[in-house]
Amino acid sequence: VTVNAKYVFGTFGLWNSHKGVHAAIEAIAQLRDSGLDAGLIAIGAIHDVNHESRYSSEQYLDKCRRTANHLGLTNVVALWSGMASYADVRSTLQDCIAYLLPYDARFPGQSSAAAALLQLGKPLIVSKTPMFRDLDACAFYLESINVDALVEACRAMATSDYICPYYSERVKLEAIRRTSAASAKAYRGFVNKCLT
Repeated sequence: VTVNAKYVFGTFGLWNSHKGVHAAIEAIAQLRDSGLDAGLIAIGAIHDVNHESRYSSEQYLDKCRRTANHLGLTNVVALWSGMASYADVRSTLQDCIAYLLPYDARFPGQSSAAAALLQLGKPLIVSKTPMFRDLDACAFYLESINVDALVEACRAMATSDYICPYYSERVKLEAIRRTSAASAKAYRGFVNKCLT
């Protein structure tokens, strides 16, 4: 999956309307209209055949495709559907300058996408939702799904000499902290098991 743009943003997860991919597509259109050579790679999976949300998941992907087509973005917006391994996601999204997770703030739950994207060491642009509160200072926070705020955040990541590197370093430190904490917990468990 490739996109013909200088500044490529990425996202991944299940295709669900609360994840704001349509807003990201609209933001890419506005960025391009203002002269910024921006693109988007969205990797997502349709819900399992037996899942109650499969139909809405397929509808949402179709809506995103129609939006990209309507806005004339088919050469700069790649929407991929299918199950992908984290290795495939990493290799496809590794060259993006930042990752977008502009979720609807009213949606409860957790996001495995944020944890996976953190490992890539690039900035995260996320909504202020409870599911992302543990990202602290390593994420650029937005108010829910807001296209104008998303445009400004993406523009700042693409054009500022310090914002993207600053958040990249914060993300790398957080990924190291999380890996270290998980390793320390596993080591403590091993030691406790050996001592008992």
